[in-house]
Amino acid sequence: MKQLLFSLLYFFSFSVAEAQLEKKIDSLMTSQFTTGEFSGSVLVTKNNQEIYNKQFGFADVEAKRAISKETKFSLGSIPKMMTATLILKLVEENKLKLHEPVNVYLPEWKIPNGDSITLHHLLTHSSGLGDYMSAPETEKLLGKQISIDDLMKIIVAQTLSFRKPGSKFRYSNSGFVVMGKIIEKIEGKPYFTVLNKRILKPAGMKNTTPMIDLKNKTFAKGYVKIDGEWKPQLDIIPPSADGGLFSTTQDLLLFDQALTDGKLIGKTTLETMRQPKIGPSGYATIITTIDKGIGYGHNGGLPGYQADYRNYYIGKDEYTAIVFSNRDFKAIPVLAAIQNLIRK
Repeated sequence: MKQLLFSLLYFFSFSVAEAQLEKKIDSLMTSQFTTGEFSGSVLVTKNNQEIYNKQFGFADVEAKRAISKETKFSLGSIPKMMTATLILKLVEENKLKLHEPVNVYLPEWKIPNGDSITLHHLLTHSSGLGDYMSAPETEKLLGKQISIDDLMKIIVAQTLSFRKPGSKFRYSNSGFVVMGKIIEKIEGKPYFTVLNKRILKPAGMKNTTPMIDLKNKTFAKGYVKIDGEWKPQLDIIPPSADGGLFSTTQDLLLFDQALTDGKLIGKTTLETMRQPKIGPSGYATIITTIDKGIGYGHNGGLPGYQADYRNYYIGKDEYTAIVFSNRDFKAIPVLAAIQNLIRK
């Protein structure tokens, strides 16, 4: 009888706490939306129970098509976590070594300083490779279907940012493209085929895709602010191993759950992934230290889109917060505000 009473009291207090947090998040999001600035989707869970799942604004402003739970947004750089997970899985299988020079795996590409740069350096943005996103040739790829080889040709022609791998942190999309090529070489299949088999299917992610079709009603158009007005951004850099997949908040939650539950890589490997390396980050993982706990995740954006997500551990509780927006620079500040509500 005492045990039953205790359980009922715990459930009641848990439910009250959930309801209070939901109310605070909704008040925050209503304020963000009514200013006319936020448009997107927000999902928050506590101990794998949904607290908040709400959408705001239009996926297509011109067509007046509202955002729904099924709407797909660009994930920006968040899929770097998926590429890192694939690499670590291949390390678990003894197909790769973290501290082996990349030219061992890709000798035919003659990667600049590739005899010194390792997978560890690529995973920690400390390789010294330039960033293909800043290359003039990249603009020619907008809106086209491309292969990793198309990007590799740009990468190997770029000047190094610095020559001593591991000496400093400098964010580089190129490093993840190189890892995508290594994955293709080791597995003998296109990167997205491997991603689908090793990550998306095991996690149950049926609404995540590298294909972009902004005319499809399940996709959100991205919007950029020009002269004070939000304009559609139709030229998008194609997805690759460094990011750009389109997905839903629910699908990203499935990735987070599969990763933390050990369905994709082992628990020890996950701990290695989340350990700080250079700066406040692990292997393709942003580490957020807060007063009562810690969070792990990633963010990213393309013109017209921004996405951010964290998996928090606060005391005995686990929270996941996901924010997608189809407007420039709107997801990261919203997630930061939600984080402040969670930590209280």
